[in-house]
Amino acid sequence: MRNRLGAAIVLAGLFGASAAAEEEIVWKQVLNVPKGANLAPGATWDVLGISPGDSYSEVRPRLDALLAESIPPVAPKNETTAALLGQDTSKPLEEVKLSIYLPVPGGSNIKATYMDRVELKRQLKGTGPRPIDDNITLRFSTPASGNQVLSIVRSINYYEHTDQVRINQMIKTVVTKYGMAASVTKHDKSTEVKLIFDNGTAFKPANIMEECASWMPMDINEIDKINPTDRCDVVLEITFAHGISDDHASSIRFLIDDYARGKENLTADRQYFDSYLDDVRSRTAGQAPKL
Repeated sequence: MRNRLGAAIVLAGLFGASAAAEEEIVWKQVLNVPKGANLAPGATWDVLGISPGDSYSEVRPRLDALLAESIPPVAPKNETTAALLGQDTSKPLEEVKLSIYLPVPGGSNIKATYMDRVELKRQLKGTGPRPIDDNITLRFSTPASGNQVLSIVRSINYYEHTDQVRINQMIKTVVTKYGMAASVTKHDKSTEVKLIFDNGTAFKPANIMEECASWMPMDINEIDKINPTDRCDVVLEITFAHGISDDHASSIRFLIDDYARGKENLTADRQYFDSYLDDVRSRTAGQAPKL
């Protein structure tokens, strides 16, 4: 089943257009992986109250509440000029829908559209005139597997040195919050912290720089490349960029990838598309002409 669609799946960008009228897919949830399924019993990994496994409908009110904490953004006087200058003209909260086109031989495409990504950009008041940037990006599976959060990226930038947090203190906070020992790697200009669960057990790979990489795909066309060793079920990676000292952070990047959930959900999504196409073909039969 997994490879039946193959390269025939066509991925379109935000509100992708189609030359012909497509049939819209009728979504039905066929899988519900519970939150915390790939963590130790009782463990919960979240960022700003958002966890892998949360559905889009659950997350949306939380994002509104986080946005309400932001300093009101100052809109550029001229957006065209701002864009030419490379200034950010995007909205504080942007939702990106993805359209997947399922080609039917001899007929129009079947279009499957869902909420794929949400980006929230906040500015928080700091100690000086320049605010703190706090951004979060969420990626979701399709509604067939619950439109669940698969990955969370949070980036914080401190522009005033008086706002820079202590890295060692943050590491202690991280260990307390997530409840397991962390692997800490210190570089010349950054400090990296990694926490990994393998089937609910803390796991430290022999070469942490190469295994459980944060750049593994979460793509319905590359399911085999998601967690190929089956040991990187859930990965939390935190990178501190050094600031006024190697114990001060000028920026922090949090990344949670629930690879086990991603693999299970995307496999279910793909199988749903296969079954849906089979059903369309089985119930499609025109009236034969008179001979």
